[in-house]
Amino acid sequence: MDDRERARVLPVQGAQVVHELGPKNLQQQEGTMAQDSTRRLLKVFGIAVTNLEDALEAALAEGAKKAEAELRERMKEVIALVERLSERAAKL
Repeated sequence: MDDRERARVLPVQGAQVVHELGPKNLQQQEGTMAQDSTRRLLKVFGIAVTNLEDALEAALAEGAKKAEAELRERMKEVIALVERLSERAAKL
């Protein structure tokens, strides 16, 4: 994957999905939405890791710098997710 292809992979940042839920489906839908957003976040994180590895293998200094910055942003999002999940676990 070259730098142009890498630039086309846009991160999913702060994506919010708003649904009108009835009381019967609220818990089920919230669980599904949470899992979907977690999967998207981890997928984007994995892509960021792969992009950095590819740039390093190809010895692309500028591409590696950009990929590293992107990976650091994705890591912040993953850490925030872990913090939110830890808070929920502490309330159990």
